Amino acid sequence: MKYAWLLALSLFGLSFSAFADEARGPRIVRYHFTQPSQLDGLLKADGDIAARGKGWVDVVMPAESAMSLQENVALAEAVLGLKGETVLEDAEAQMRIFADKEDLGVYHTLAEVKSALDAAVEAHPEIASLHVIGKTGEGRDIWAIRISSAEEDGQNPAFLFTGAHHAREWISVEIPLAIISKLVDGYGSDETVTDLVDSREIWVVPVTNPDGTHHSHTEYKMWRKNRRPNDGGSIGVDNNRNYGYKWGGPGASPSPGSDTYRGPSAFSEPENQAIRDLSVAKKFVSAISFHSYSQLVLWPWGYTSDPTPDAEVFTRIGQKLAEFTGYTPQQSVELYPTTGDFDDYMYGGLGILAY
Repeated sequence: MKYAWLLALSLFGLSFSAFADEARGPRIVRYHFTQPSQLDGLLKADGDIAARGKGWVDVVMPAESAMSLQENVALAEAVLGLKGETVLEDAEAQMRIFADKEDLGVYHTLAEVKSALDAAVEAHPEIASLHVIGKTGEGRDIWAIRISSAEEDGQNPAFLFTGAHHAREWISVEIPLAIISKLVDGYGSDETVTDLVDSREIWVVPVTNPDGTHHSHTEYKMWRKNRRPNDGGSIGVDNNRNYGYKWGGPGASPSPGSDTYRGPSAFSEPENQAIRDLSVAKKFVSAISFHSYSQLVLWPWGYTSDPTPDAEVFTRIGQKLAEFTGYTPQQSVELYPTTGDFDDYMYGGLGILAY
């Protein structure tokens, strides 16, 4: 399993979230439930569910002092009577650690991401090229790196890796960067890597949501969405609820203040448009969206418990990935229902095997 992530290049993804009140540090609380209706209540209250196990969910909750505020009343009612224990008391503590430092330690700032991409292309121009696939609402470039020794003629199967749909999931940037490094540095010396680069077209978008990621790095660690100004004064759309397949259904909030706000329409966000346009143009065979928290390997569908027509393939590859990572493999809806997400759009809209 040494090269399990490379072996199929048919891959995996996870999820994490936040109830944004930037004046207060949120908590992560594990609530235990005995009936499905209790979980439904959390979802209807726009509960920011970070992980789910047998009979429990981890929820990103506002600080205790914020629970009486009007916007949190529904959430307070949903957790009333549920047994809970705090998993993380102050999710902003990490930001305060970095506040007095020049950088983010082992994590890459946006400037450092760009430097890493430039360095990869400069060192290996025969296989790597850098592309701007879109612009964010705040005018930042959305970068994609193509890695292949073959001509860009559509003759080789193409694969996509993405990171940072959700701004606060800093490590979801690091994994795509590590994949880039493995591929470019191993080309010519590692037989497996060389074969992959010669016979495939690999695209990596390490930061899907640059505006939100910059805000998380500099202002508020637990920021999840992009930075679109919404009607009513709130900020942000959840990029992993804005894709076009089954957009606007369960698990995607119509409320602009929610951390799972789906946006005013499908593909309203430039980040989603960029991923869509690249995917349509390249006709990817498989794709991965990296997230953090939960330790899961997820695949479609997220909107229904019905299996996909390719459920056997999804399950077989998902289980292999889980062997490699030690994660739990499952259909996405088993975490919680979602609509307008990356995986369901890639598969349902474009026929791409997505994890």
